Amino acid sequence: MKNLKPPKTTPVDISLEGVKALMEVFPAGSLLTYGLKQFIQLPLDKRMNEFYKNISEAINKHAQQILELSSNDRFVTILLQAGNIYIRNHQEEKLKALRNAVINSIETPSYDESIQIVFLSMIDRFTPWHLKVLSLINDSKIMRPEDRPILRSNALSAIKNFYRFFNDQNEFLSLIISDFETAGLINVGESSQSIQLGQQIRPLTLELTKIGRQFLNFISKKEKQEK
Repeated sequence: MKNLKPPKTTPVDISLEGVKALMEVFPAGSLLTYGLKQFIQLPLDKRMNEFYKNISEAINKHAQQILELSSNDRFVTILLQAGNIYIRNHQEEKLKALRNAVINSIETPSYDESIQIVFLSMIDRFTPWHLKVLSLINDSKIMRPEDRPILRSNALSAIKNFYRFFNDQNEFLSLIISDFETAGLINVGESSQSIQLGQQIRPLTLELTKIGRQFLNFISKKEKQEK
């Protein structure tokens, strides 16, 4: 007769058994805390494992060995900071930006380590729309050729033409631009075009600053150079 194997225990089973065992020991508040911890821990572990798996694969593709980087304090700091941000986010644009930031930190950039930490905090604070708009300001080639001059003369209108999402989100777009300006990522100037009276959004020119270009460089995937 074949030995019987016990059924596999699922995370839900573990959680329920834990609740039963502690029900007569802890008050309701502590029981709720225990249940919440069990509920949250599984996706946290999944996200962290996913992050380190992706980073390891990317490092290997770049012909770098993890052991060689273990003594690089700068890289380890960036890795841990990025990991903490990764588990708090789920939007694909932000996760890609974090992955690229870690990979790009393997080689020492031309800017200070402290600036890299600030850049990571920006990824955490910004929305995916922030990243999309900043990339558009930096590179208008993704727009139709006839629309590119509009970006240089009336940037907000050009952004709204390209991303229809902002057609009824004027305040959100203005907030995004304000965030960029506060962070020192862009310079904002008035267009040489005449300002129409009664317009809530004036024609503006938007240009990335040096640190704005560095930020995009830090979070962007590098194309392999042909030898």
